Amino acid sequence: MTDRLPQDGLVAVVKRDCPTCVLAAPVLGALARDTGLTVYTQDDPTFPETVPGRIDDRTLDISHRLKIEIVPTLIRFEAGREAGRTYGWDRAEWQRLTGVLGLGRDLPEARPGCGAKNVEPGVIERLKVRFNETGLKSRRIEIGADEDEQLVGRPAAGTPDRRARAAHARRHVARPSGGPRAGAARSRAGDSRENRGQCGDGRLQTGISAGRIGGSGGGARRRVRDARRIGDDDVCRARRRRERPGPPPHWHER
Repeated sequence: MTDRLPQDGLVAVVKRDCPTCVLAAPVLGALARDTGLTVYTQDDPTFPETVPGRIDDRTLDISHRLKIEIVPTLIRFEAGREAGRTYGWDRAEWQRLTGVLGLGRDLPEARPGCGAKNVEPGVIERLKVRFNETGLKSRRIEIGADEDEQLVGRPAAGTPDRRARAAHARRHVARPSGGPRAGAARSRAGDSRENRGQCGDGRLQTGISAGRIGGSGGGARRRVRDARRIGDDDVCRARRRRERPGPPPHWHER
């Protein structure tokens, strides 16, 4: 938590699995003793042993909020604000930031740091989700009933199961102008062979294709296909009257 950070003073973030942090452990102990340095450890709450009051940051909350990328990182705070930072081990930079001379006399002049755990692949993504930093936003969209009806065969709200969706599809099969329902045409399957012979393609003019019955299931598509094959009796009769040759002479006298 950020309220655990000191308003004034020095903060260091380290981890045991970093040779440079292990190298700088004696300096961290001296700064903790002389300046009140606060040390957060990312992986081992017992490290560094030279700092008695080290703080466990294995959740990486502090590291993420401080945007730590390299350990060790040394930060100075003044009046609750960051006044400066340095990372890795660099004697000159550490002395400038802390105001303490003669740090790590027996250490090399400088050593590069190591990658922080909070920026490792897979970890940084979880931290961004935890702190709501993904950049993704959502909003609720209301869909009206008219918009649902424009999609023929699409089940409306409240029809979750397959049987209800099929019933919804049957209700929304369009009828030809002046013609019977597809169900009525299907009920006259007895003369379907005659209709196909007399009416050519014998299709019921439903105005839609079976492919448009999206999400209605195979049963609805089969019913539409059967209705097309059976045909519309009224249309067939009209075609037969137009194609039938005229009556023979004196037919009324017979």
